[in-house]
Amino acid sequence: MKRLLVLLLCLMIAAPSLYAQSGTSVGLGEAFTTLARGSEAIFWNPANLALRDKYPRLSVSVFSMKLNFGQNSFDRNFYDTYFTTKNKVLSDADVDKLLSKIPNDGLKADMRSDISLMAIAIGNLGISLQTYSYFDVTLPKAMIEIPFKGLEQKTYDFAPSGNAEAVSNVTVAYGKTIMRDKSLTLPLGKTLKFAQIAAGMSFSYNLGLGIVKTETAHLYTTLSDDGVVGHGSIISRGVHLVRTPDPTPTDPNNYKIETADKFEIAGKGFGINLAASGKLDNGYIMSFVIKNLFDRITWDKNVLEINRVLDTGTPKFFIGTNQLEDMDEDSIITDNDQELSSFKTSRPVDYRFAIGKKAGRFLYATEIGREDEQFVYMFGAGIRLLFLDFYGGYRYKTTHNLNFGFGIGWSRLYFDLGLGTRGGATPKSNKGIIIASSLRLGL
Repeated sequence: MKRLLVLLLCLMIAAPSLYAQSGTSVGLGEAFTTLARGSEAIFWNPANLALRDKYPRLSVSVFSMKLNFGQNSFDRNFYDTYFTTKNKVLSDADVDKLLSKIPNDGLKADMRSDISLMAIAIGNLGISLQTYSYFDVTLPKAMIEIPFKGLEQKTYDFAPSGNAEAVSNVTVAYGKTIMRDKSLTLPLGKTLKFAQIAAGMSFSYNLGLGIVKTETAHLYTTLSDDGVVGHGSIISRGVHLVRTPDPTPTDPNNYKIETADKFEIAGKGFGINLAASGKLDNGYIMSFVIKNLFDRITWDKNVLEINRVLDTGTPKFFIGTNQLEDMDEDSIITDNDQELSSFKTSRPVDYRFAIGKKAGRFLYATEIGREDEQFVYMFGAGIRLLFLDFYGGYRYKTTHNLNFGFGIGWSRLYFDLGLGTRGGATPKSNKGIIIASSLRLGL
């Protein structure tokens, strides 16, 4: 069990974010698809490897990272109101307000990160090595509701769920100019004049380090005058997990779930990103990117499916005050665990359409698209003063968020840092935080 907890902790350290991040990209609200150049274009838009402008021919991201963590229920305002007063007693109205903040599908928390260990762009070609992973957990609303309001005669869903994954990949990207001085006539007679049109593609070879994934989780308990009835199931899959005999019981069917003694690469797969960018004669750049095309991983090392079914059968009557009759765990829980040869996971296809421009000391961009099967909209702008850059951005993905960032240096040596809110547009209303930073060199 201890080794299993160590594995889960390792998976928590780092989480998938589909784009390698820098302080600049986060500061711009992630409206970075048209503005990414050099080594950053490997992740954001491989077509931009051909749009170097005055950017150095050799670009190296020594490191870039993004940490993203938060939850879906409580903001700082709520915390300051109800949990900073010493010996505060919550009224019934306070409890109702607290519980109303938690969605019906439960309290969800997650931690995500994306770390690029090295990315190099030489001319139109780029290569990178990165690691990403995530951890999330969902607690049923009933588990928080009962301590405040007590048990009621109704049906509760007590099933928690959680997921964790860690993957490293090597990505090779290439961008090439395919047209110059091309005009495109749009409906209503509008003509776009492109000075340069580029296409790009990146191919990622994925190495799965570990995964624990909840497939289904339902655990219903009904309280009534007749007693208590419980039923449901929890099915999860993971790697590096093995069943070992439990030496204590005499029943040979008893076992413990532990991590494998030998750690191996647990899965392999690949992914493809496609991109196109067009530079207009007025300096604007239009881009379209499709990410995670055919992205999948096959997990095949020490694969275990944990399948537990609960069924208490007839109602278990109350005996006396707040007591239940004794229940034999083996009689109400069915163990259907099985070892699997492999299973596959994939990521949803994402896309972005973006327009942006860099003009003198100023830059700005806007984007729309889909990320994690949800609509996203981003807008960002920046200004350069001497050797300092300042960024601000807005991002919408189910909620409104504001981002800020700064950078220091030039194209030859550049450091940046970015901060963003999650689940709210202000420090008091947000439910999480995004932190990103990078260091880049150019020759």
